[in-house]
Amino acid sequence: MMKYAIFAYDFPHTKSRDFILALSVLDKDIDCILAAPKIKLNLPEPTLRIAVKQNEFFHPREIAALLGIPYFVVPHNSPECIRIIKERNIDIGVIGGARILAKEVIEAFNYGVLNFHPGLIPDNRGLDNLKWAIYLNIPQGVTTHFIDERVDAGRIILQEVIPVYEDDTLFDVNQRLYETQLKLIKPTLDLVEEKKDITYFARVEGGKVRSVMPAETEKKIPRLFERYKKEYNSICKRWKR
Repeated sequence: MMKYAIFAYDFPHTKSRDFILALSVLDKDIDCILAAPKIKLNLPEPTLRIAVKQNEFFHPREIAALLGIPYFVVPHNSPECIRIIKERNIDIGVIGGARILAKEVIEAFNYGVLNFHPGLIPDNRGLDNLKWAIYLNIPQGVTTHFIDERVDAGRIILQEVIPVYEDDTLFDVNQRLYETQLKLIKPTLDLVEEKKDITYFARVEGGKVRSVMPAETEKKIPRLFERYKKEYNSICKRWKR
C-alpha cells in the first residue's frame, strides 16, 4: 500500500479539509499532513468574484487529530519538510493546499507529488483558470498530474472537460470545477497505484503560464461569458487533447 502525505494549510481551508477527508474515506494510508503556516500574499484583489465567500470553521489540525493522522506545521519548501518526507519514506504527496513546491521537495518522495489543477494543461496553466478559459475560448476542465519544478506542468494522469450550461453563472462553473477535482481523486490514485511508474504518463510540453487576470481584461469576462456559454459545445469540439 502506498504511503501518502497531504500538503495543506495550517488554517481553516476548504480544499485542505476536503482532500484529507477524501483520502480517508478512500481508505488510503495518509502517513502525515504537512501544513504550511499562513503568509501574506501580494496578489491584487479580483474585481470579478467567481466563488462564494466561505466561512470555513474546521481546522485541518482538528481533523487530523480526530483521524489519528500525524500533523506537522512546516513551511513546504523548508529543509525540515524535506527531512520529514525522507525520514518517513513517503511515496506520494497530494496537494490539498500549497504554493509552488521546490524541486528538492518533489524529489524527496519515492514517486512524486500529485496536483489537481482547475484547468486543461498545457493550454491553461497558472492562475485565474476559469476566467482565462473564457477569454481564450478554452474548455473548462480539470487536469490531474505529477508536478515538476515548472508551474502546472509535469506528467498528465487524467483530464476531464466539464459541461457548461446556458443558464450557468460563473459561480456554477467554479463550483463544478472544484467538485470535479474531488471526483478525480479516486481514479487518479487508482491509476497511479496500478502503474507504479511515473514515466508511464506523458510529460507536459509547451503552454504559457498566466498570472492573475488584469482588471481591465477581467471587466470583459461577464460579456464574453454569455457568448462562451452559447458556443461552448463548439469550443470543446475544437479543443485538441
